[in-house]
Amino acid sequence: MDDTLYPDATVELHRQRQALAPAAAAAFKAFGEAVFAAEMRAGGAYAHSNLALDTMNQVAARKGGPAA
Repeated sequence: MDDTLYPDATVELHRQRQALAPAAAAAFKAFGEAVFAAEMRAGGAYAHSNLALDTMNQVAARKGGPAA
């Protein structure tokens, strides 16, 4: 008996799902693209805030003030 709950992902299975439910396939693709875009924005925001905090700490250290 096979222990897997779902079939292995194959190109043929992908094509069959697209042919049987094109709207669901399009929605799934759009959702994946939206999630990827949101992750990229979140990563950019984190990186920029980290750079800003580092710059503030460097300026404070040069002036002899407290670090952020």
